[in-house]
Amino acid sequence: MTPIRVGIIGAGLMGRWHGHAAKRLGAQVVGIADRRESAAVELVKRLGCGQAFGSGHDLLSGEQVDALHVCTPLDSHAELIRSGIQAGVSVLVEKPLAPDAATTRALCDEARERQVLLCPVLQFPFQAGFRRACAGIGSAGTLRHLEMTVCSAGGIGRGPQGLESLVAEVLPHPLSIVEALLPGGLEETEWNSRSPRPGEFLLQGQVRDVSVNVTLSLASRPTENSLRLRGEDGTWLIDLFHGYGYFLPGSVSRTRKIRMPFEQAVRSVFHATKNLTLRGLRREPAYPGLRALIHEFHGAVRGGRSAPIDLESTLRIAQAQEAILRGSTHP
Repeated sequence: MTPIRVGIIGAGLMGRWHGHAAKRLGAQVVGIADRRESAAVELVKRLGCGQAFGSGHDLLSGEQVDALHVCTPLDSHAELIRSGIQAGVSVLVEKPLAPDAATTRALCDEARERQVLLCPVLQFPFQAGFRRACAGIGSAGTLRHLEMTVCSAGGIGRGPQGLESLVAEVLPHPLSIVEALLPGGLEETEWNSRSPRPGEFLLQGQVRDVSVNVTLSLASRPTENSLRLRGEDGTWLIDLFHGYGYFLPGSVSRTRKIRMPFEQAVRSVFHATKNLTLRGLRREPAYPGLRALIHEFHGAVRGGRSAPIDLESTLRIAQAQEAILRGSTHP
């Protein structure tokens, strides 16, 4: 089978991880572009394949590409996506896909018209732990609460405006979890959101019969990225930093109450150890879920299927993000 031909725009941190993932999946990385061509040259050397270019236009003009990975800052996304779509190339884009919902809709319409795929990089729903929870969600009984906590060190050194921008860029992650678990629910939901201070964001909503609570903090420590899916018969706990999850049954007794902290500790250590071992064998040291998303995207490009995150879901996430940020209250 002929390898899928991949071009990467952006030779920074995420461009490097995309390149490693694509290569591990058997794709042919034919070109890497960056405004600092020296960075593209360095990544070509690191990966041992492809040609370096000083712009996305030069890459698309100089190489035949099946899938374009856009790993650049947000303000460059729309132009680069359009370049790929107009060249008849399917595009995978680091989140957020575009700066606003209107631009997202226009780009989705253009991709649909040209019959190419367009997909944001929102990897959490593709993690093994989340997928395991989705497959076994029935064991929790009727789902009642979705709770997500994100405490990130990414805001270190940023001023107030930079902190608010980073929160806005992180917000699509929890929304993608809601969309994956409760498809279409985002457009039915009214959200209450507030930002107590720059870099802090609290979000509450009711998606059908499930209450959703999201805490985003760029100041709280230790760092954390966790998801709890609470049902009437138990709770799924998912570590989104590392990509594993496990189930805690909800049976009630005095003995179980005594055992609970020990049982939770044992399950956590077991699943964390198993997860770390498997990721080590797969050479997947960071960004769990990214390789699975890229694998499915490349498979969809090759097989003529819909993107792993389809255009309708992409637009719902963008619209919810915009509505939440617009309606957020500040002190």
